[in-house]
Amino acid sequence: MKTRFLSSRTVFTSLRAGRGVKWWFVALTWFSGGGGALRADTITIAKPGDVFADGGTVDDFRDGTTLGIHPALTDAGEVIFVATAAGTAVVSDRGIFRGSGGALATIARKGAPAPGGTDTYAGVLGQPAVNNTGHVLFAGAEASSGKSALYRISPAGAAMVARSGDPIPGPAGFPFLSFPTIQQYPPQPNAAGDFLFSATFGQSTWDGFFLGNSAALDNVVKTGESLNGGVWASTGGHTAVNDDGVFAFAGRINYQPSNQGRNVLFARQPDGVGGLQQNRIAREGDAVPEGNGLFENFSPDRVVNSAGQFAFQADLTGTSGGNADNGGIYRAGLDGLVTIARKGQTIPGGGGQISGGLLNTAKLNDSGQVAFTTVLSGTGSSTNDSAIYVGSGGGVLTQWLREDQAAPNPAGAAAGRFDTFPSGFAFNDAGQIAFATTTALRGVTTAQISSVHGVFTTDGIDLINVARTGEAFDGTLLRGFGTGRRSLNRHGQIAYHASLLDGRTVLRLWTPDLRWRSITNGPWATGANWTLGLTPGAMHHVFIQPAAALTVTGPPADTAVKSLTLGGGAGAATLGWTPGRTLTAAQGLTIAENGTLSGGGILAAELTCQGTLSPGPDAGGGPGELTVSGQAALTSTAVLRIGLGGTAPADFDRVLFLGDVTLAGTLELSLQNAHVPPVPQTYLIATISGTRSGTFAGLPEGARAATLAGRDLFLTYSGGDGNDLALFTTAGITPPQPLPPPTITPQPGSGHMALLFHGLPGQTYQIQRATNLVNWSPMLTVTAPANGEMPWTDTAPPLPQGYYRLSTP
Repeated sequence: MKTRFLSSRTVFTSLRAGRGVKWWFVALTWFSGGGGALRADTITIAKPGDVFADGGTVDDFRDGTTLGIHPALTDAGEVIFVATAAGTAVVSDRGIFRGSGGALATIARKGAPAPGGTDTYAGVLGQPAVNNTGHVLFAGAEASSGKSALYRISPAGAAMVARSGDPIPGPAGFPFLSFPTIQQYPPQPNAAGDFLFSATFGQSTWDGFFLGNSAALDNVVKTGESLNGGVWASTGGHTAVNDDGVFAFAGRINYQPSNQGRNVLFARQPDGVGGLQQNRIAREGDAVPEGNGLFENFSPDRVVNSAGQFAFQADLTGTSGGNADNGGIYRAGLDGLVTIARKGQTIPGGGGQISGGLLNTAKLNDSGQVAFTTVLSGTGSSTNDSAIYVGSGGGVLTQWLREDQAAPNPAGAAAGRFDTFPSGFAFNDAGQIAFATTTALRGVTTAQISSVHGVFTTDGIDLINVARTGEAFDGTLLRGFGTGRRSLNRHGQIAYHASLLDGRTVLRLWTPDLRWRSITNGPWATGANWTLGLTPGAMHHVFIQPAAALTVTGPPADTAVKSLTLGGGAGAATLGWTPGRTLTAAQGLTIAENGTLSGGGILAAELTCQGTLSPGPDAGGGPGELTVSGQAALTSTAVLRIGLGGTAPADFDRVLFLGDVTLAGTLELSLQNAHVPPVPQTYLIATISGTRSGTFAGLPEGARAATLAGRDLFLTYSGGDGNDLALFTTAGITPPQPLPPPTITPQPGSGHMALLFHGLPGQTYQIQRATNLVNWSPMLTVTAPANGEMPWTDTAPPLPQGYYRLSTP
């Protein structure tokens, strides 16, 4: 493995008054491989002409207009998609691939060996389903035998789960015949890769449910088996299996003595002793929970959340309104049955009733919310009778989108109006929906395309246009779009196909910028305070730019974002970071003129400060210690605010700059805790491990920085080890000459790191190591020899970064 050295040496020293303790600190950051460019907000995953690693180039995608095959997206931003290839010897070369903005990896491809035998994949590969642990599930066919099959690709390898002609599990041994609907609607695998699927066997009228897991293929129920006091007759739609092994299924049971058939809905969960515990949720003829009607038929959604809940649409009979109220949407699970919406129900705000369009549109997330599209009656117009609603139970609904509602363009301005909404929208666990319009937006055209479409996302508060007809791309224009129910992840990222005016199709990934949308103070970790109700993650550009002054308090855990901009809006923005926690901003942290960053902790970022940097926990308050691991630039408008509350380092504010620093702006000093600086006294307020350039405005070397409590405080830029910022209460003091700084040298070929520390002869020191500047581990205790040199080699340095320091008791 090749190791690239990023920072040859970074050192800081600090003097702890009263105890004679000297620390030397050296930090090293490295990573394996060559790295790659960071992604923009919208990136292209694949386009025609891109090269496949195993041969050929991208030709086209199946965008869902005919085959219903859409990209699937993981929470890590990896897109699984179907594409055809050009430039190969294989006729109509086609496969399933994965990409995240770099090289394209092949999952399955026509002509490649198929698992489970000696055959190869045929060109028919269905819609892929993917989980967040590396499992991909899809239906396909074998080229030579022509047999249909269900495949699972996992980190452990590829497996053929079931194939037509192979015996079903159980003593009967009838052969599988087909796997209905799986080509277009594959079951979602759980974290272990387990899934439930329906199949026909024996003869075309026999079917059942089967459970594919990592150990074996299990029978759940099939034609002719006894269940719930009757005999299983036929199978309905399948659902997923959650991570606890809970799943749901619907079908028809024949009951004696009249052999009467009834539709039934079940949930099952592991019983803890290797079997399954059965729970009948509802049966044809049961009363609905809200009264006024009986269940007749069931169409469950294909999701089971972590609480073991699932959503389903039901046809009803025996209702007071006949056809006007003979349907509903329900949420069921091991915790009971809840009504979400009812046909005939008056919509929020009045002006219409739910009339239809409920079938197979209900979608559930991990919070128990159910989203669905519907057609309305009694609105007085056919131009506003389509809508999307979200509910959590009790029939209480919130309208998220409505036909004829103004649609934003990517800049946020209203441009056109919605017509109808597709049933195939995506709904994620964080509470957002995403969809591509299947009908054109009303009242808007472009110069070259009269029919305007778009991709949109909303959480019921923010409504954002992700992409739109007429946008420029690769020398042409975007024209139309396709997304699916698995094209939205919990970070709000959306994968979509875009057809182009020149006839090509591309696959893209959009990531939302997150802005503080609350108008009041609040915690960083509360998702509702941010755009689309999303908590910032490593893929997001983040902005705190309020309209009026407010303070955001830092999260309780280490946090990573793509970039952070603090301030720059109409109101002042303060971010009070959590002491001891790390904020990583891969593309930098910018503090605008009306922005303030206060509090201790670690900033793993390049810092551009045009506003206020205050290591204290609040403005002007201390003490606090802030570490900046990247390069830092304090501009002419910047303010470094330092509070002095005592003489020990733990009693006054400090900044530890581990990289190069450019200084300008203002140094603002204050006293805390009624502290009066003694004479003489030194305060090491900032250590700089890299190089320093510039000075604070009006403060050359040795200048008086402030007079506080009758004491003059003077500033030197050569304190500490000769490169640090220190305050002195005696003018003209000469900083002590430092010991030589430590060095660190990578050892090519071995991966070892050779360190050399210097100390006072006869003094005992301890070499310590950390990966986060917080939790230090002792590595070696050594006494400095006559020349003061203490070499040590770390034979197993931590990856991707490590920090070392030398301390005395």
